[in-house]
Amino acid sequence: MSSPTNTTALILIIVAMCVAAPSASGQIYKFVDENGIINYTGTKPNRDDYVVVACQLCRKSRAADYRRVPLDTERFAAEVNQAARTHNLDAALLRAVIHVESWFDPAAVSRVGAQGLMQLMPDTGKQYGIRNPFDAAENIAVGSQHLKELIDQYGGDERLALAAYNAGAGAVRKYKGVPPYRETRDYIDRVSILRDRYASARGQGAP
Repeated sequence: MSSPTNTTALILIIVAMCVAAPSASGQIYKFVDENGIINYTGTKPNRDDYVVVACQLCRKSRAADYRRVPLDTERFAAEVNQAARTHNLDAALLRAVIHVESWFDPAAVSRVGAQGLMQLMPDTGKQYGIRNPFDAAENIAVGSQHLKELIDQYGGDERLALAAYNAGAGAVRKYKGVPPYRETRDYIDRVSILRDRYASARGQGAP
């Protein structure tokens, strides 16, 4: 288990490297340094022991047929169901968001620095007092709270809430609705498709 100091250092390294040095290809490289700290960077490391982590997620997200991709009803089931009960959310919706955001990879980091299963931006995590965005239970708890607050903010309109989760509340406010961004519209469609599929799967309806 990482100490609080190492955890803090890890978060700072990830945020600094991913935001300050994004790669032109959108790839994120992962390696463990001499102090045992996991590093994520948008610049290809000058070493042989790195692995590429972000482009795999990009390929899945862009190329996947969300009507046919295999569902994952098992991983993090306890955490998802607990968060759904706590925040009165449909567990199928929550699982669909996680699927689209990170493909259930708790170590996922986007090219703009979003972290963990629900791809929380550092400022959002800080707003909710998150300690370790790569801890599955904590990430799901904070991400679901954020999503629930957005749903309430938009009077139960889940499309607007998902648009704000993806593009930011400022974009929803600017366009007085779902922004005309292809990424955001695709995001809403993908979550909606998976939400329906998870709801039909055993044990994935509302808690």
